[in-house]
Amino acid sequence: MRAPTGVLHPTDYWARIVGGRWLILAAAILAGVVGALATLFVVPTHYSATSTVFIEIPGPVSTNAALNGNRGALVRVDSYAQMAVGPDNLARAAERIGMGSPTALQGHVVAIVSPGAAVLDITATADDPRTAPRMADAVADSLADLVATVETDGAGGAHAQIRGLDPATGATGAAPSVTTGVVAGVMVGALWSVVLLLMFDVGGGRIRSRGEVARIVGESVIEDTVIDDEERHHDVEALVR
Repeated sequence: MRAPTGVLHPTDYWARIVGGRWLILAAAILAGVVGALATLFVVPTHYSATSTVFIEIPGPVSTNAALNGNRGALVRVDSYAQMAVGPDNLARAAERIGMGSPTALQGHVVAIVSPGAAVLDITATADDPRTAPRMADAVADSLADLVATVETDGAGGAHAQIRGLDPATGATGAAPSVTTGVVAGVMVGALWSVVLLLMFDVGGGRIRSRGEVARIVGESVIEDTVIDDEERHHDVEALVR
């Protein structure tokens, strides 16, 4: 369907705003990309390492004892996950590896429970690939000591124990994505370019010339205006006669 004469199409608004200002659009996008890439070099690579432990319930060797022990371990595993990243355990772990501040590990360790199992994955994140495994193992060892203190039965035994399953032997790095940075830079640059172009457009005020009107809405508007002026002129002459 053809738009009525004089009605602006969305592309006309875009042409009105952008006009010959493509250099501003390109410069803003380029600046956004350069800024994003520069940020990637500043942001450090983070390394993570995981130490896996499981919960053991001591008891006689029998089928019933094993089933009861498994149920007891599953009941405790969520509580132990919270204990692992609690301030008390993290302070013990920090002291164990000589990190100085008792709060040095806070915000750098997470404990995730394996679904349907009494297994706990303790993951530590650090800027140094050698530090992350030490942090994860220290938290796991400190948790074992803490559980041994809490779960004692008073007769030298324990209701539950933390056993190491897979210690943290190495760290994996997670560097910022270059592709993500470039895409984000393009989007930010495009947004800023639109803001700048709108500022230029508002500051530019009204349409200043007949030629600009013709470029935006088409020559037909001008032709219709001329015809209307001529018709009004003829109507005035007819009234005078």
